[in-house]
Amino acid sequence: MGSVAIAAPASADINDVTAQNSYRPPTSWVPAVDLGANGYSLVTWRNAAPGNQSTVVGVTITATAPAGTTFDPAGVFKQRYNNPNNTGTTATWPTLGNRPMTDCTFSNGDTRIVCNLASIVITPGEYRQFAFPVKVASTATPSTVLTGSATLTNSGRSVPASLFVATTANSVAVKPASPVFLNATNTGASPVVHGTGAPGATVTIRSTAGAVVGTGTVGADGTFAVPVTTTLPADLTMTQTADGLTSDPAAFSITPPPAPTFGSVTGVPTKTPIVNGTGVPGATVTLTDPSGTVVGTGTVAPDGTFAVPVDPNLTTSPVDLTITQNVDGLVSGPTTVSAAALPIVDPTIALGAVGVGGLAFLGVLLRRRTRVHV
Repeated sequence: MGSVAIAAPASADINDVTAQNSYRPPTSWVPAVDLGANGYSLVTWRNAAPGNQSTVVGVTITATAPAGTTFDPAGVFKQRYNNPNNTGTTATWPTLGNRPMTDCTFSNGDTRIVCNLASIVITPGEYRQFAFPVKVASTATPSTVLTGSATLTNSGRSVPASLFVATTANSVAVKPASPVFLNATNTGASPVVHGTGAPGATVTIRSTAGAVVGTGTVGADGTFAVPVTTTLPADLTMTQTADGLTSDPAAFSITPPPAPTFGSVTGVPTKTPIVNGTGVPGATVTLTDPSGTVVGTGTVAPDGTFAVPVDPNLTTSPVDLTITQNVDGLVSGPTTVSAAALPIVDPTIALGAVGVGGLAFLGVLLRRRTRVHV
């Protein structure tokens, strides 16, 4: 007995497929979407009228999202179908399995997708609905049906249809973006964090343990400067709160430069000692006496060295000096230069013809001997 060959169903003439633009949300399957929320768009085709015996196997769907929406790459798309040929009614729409959007490529800021769906089979007489995930902007038109477009392609032939998104009158409050850290300074009593955020928002800065170490308000120009109570270096996070909603935290670190390195004191027998050392190129080097008075400033050269002249009046008494360096508003810890390292200035050059008072001053200098502090 000879075998009987059973032919596989032929791919339908795509011209038998028609757009069903009357099938649009809101429906129980794809409800209307709040402004600022995630939801679904909807497009429907039908494979000809009942009685057509051809089957569509494999399709490509190209879609453009309605204005005010974008497709969601992280979502899944859904399908459901109805076939009056088999059920005699359109009251029941069985759903098919959800599929990730990995079958689709995204472009134009996620407003356009091309989905290659080789395994899709649309039987004769069948209605097929596709629901693609979308994000609705908070500025979209409320209480309306937004219209985009979609095209179903098979064997080089295409059928255009409308893609619909229904919106509600409700808006979903959207939390603000995280504030942006610009820099930090520590030239005052407390470190200060500078950044940008939403005007009027409250900025809260926390330690990694979650303790609040500083709060402030973003100015009308979108910038803020918030003092923080913390030791440095420090790893911190910050958020901003606007209209009762708080952003995600943004992590940042405050790391002052290292203390400069003291090298030597030169200048003998000139009347102005020069403190030499190394630091961060471009940093501002500051020398202070025990009372905090600035007695010399300079800049670290591109090769990392500095040479800072010191106020010669210091030589009337032996004192320790401290050196710090400032990089973009962050000041290092101090390096100490002991009084023993500072030279005794040549009285002839330092004092010149200053008379009796100068001789008395010289007496102070000559009594000065090494006092080692390091």
